[in-house]
Amino acid sequence: MRENTVFYLLLLLGSALMTGPFVWMAATALKLPADQFDHRLIPREVTFSNFTQAWADMNLARLMGNSLRIAVIATIGQVLTCSMGAFVFAIVRFRGREVLFMALLATLMVPNQMTII
Repeated sequence: MRENTVFYLLLLLGSALMTGPFVWMAATALKLPADQFDHRLIPREVTFSNFTQAWADMNLARLMGNSLRIAVIATIGQVLTCSMGAFVFAIVRFRGREVLFMALLATLMVPNQMTII
């Protein structure tokens, strides 16, 4: 019972550490521009004008449309190529299939950060 309590307290501490920056970001987004650098978590005056100004200044509609377009195209491409590859590995029998499949699995196990390095 005591081990569980210590474990859950550590999990609670970890979740507070992980959500802290997001809470700070949301609180800063709701502050007036003059108050953004003070160290209060709860703003004196809550304003939503920062969001409308960011939407107008940065053309967020276009940026979000570009992100959506890229995400949809990448998803469709992944589904098509992965389903074709899965079909070949599942149905078609060819020499070296097992070696090629093991090589594919090995490359999937390498993290993206290692590939970049």
